[in-house]
Amino acid sequence: MVQIIKLMIKLNFIYSKDQDVSNVINLIGDIDWIVKNKYNVILPSLFSINNLADQKKEDTESAVCKEYDQKVYFDIEKKLRVEWDKIDHSLEMGINKINKNALKEFNIYLTKYGFVGGYELPNEVIINITSRTVDQMAGSIAHEIIHLNIESLIQKYKIEHWTKERIVNLISLKIFPTKFKLQRDPENSELIGKYFEQYYPDIEKMISAISGVHGRRKGEE
Repeated sequence: MVQIIKLMIKLNFIYSKDQDVSNVINLIGDIDWIVKNKYNVILPSLFSINNLADQKKEDTESAVCKEYDQKVYFDIEKKLRVEWDKIDHSLEMGINKINKNALKEFNIYLTKYGFVGGYELPNEVIINITSRTVDQMAGSIAHEIIHLNIESLIQKYKIEHWTKERIVNLISLKIFPTKFKLQRDPENSELIGKYFEQYYPDIEKMISAISGVHGRRKGEE
């Protein structure tokens, strides 16, 4: 008899009013990057990217306090754990193909503010819960976990932002062919796709090859 062992990525969900305040305050330091990369971010009512730098900490605390509801976060966590069971095994199998030392545990910070999703080394994921389905949130968690598992190589080969996003999206499509779609096209997207298909799942060879794409004019190989 063959014993089937279920693989599992452990998620630790974290959320609080203070965490949401910190998330908004941290966006102040990212304003230039947000504008440069044309990201939309969700902020408390009456806040905007144009007046965010002028907000005092007490103003941010007051704005977040008015909108914070612990029960909303608790209910979303319960639903996310159910949804996560549907994709956990496939994600871990897919990540193990590209990273033999794949991370097994992640801290998941739920928030109403900021980007759709984000990550911080070594194992932290930030997920926005505003106006999104549980399925979309679970997909964002998977996306950020893939980021974390290749980030050391992204930094080693100095991969630029939108090229990095394309690599993660291509990996996501390998693992979940019907769940994800490609984001905006980076420069030389066709050449990136070619190297991806040529070397996948050898992630380092693939990223090394793609690193040579930067700066080429369209059509050059």
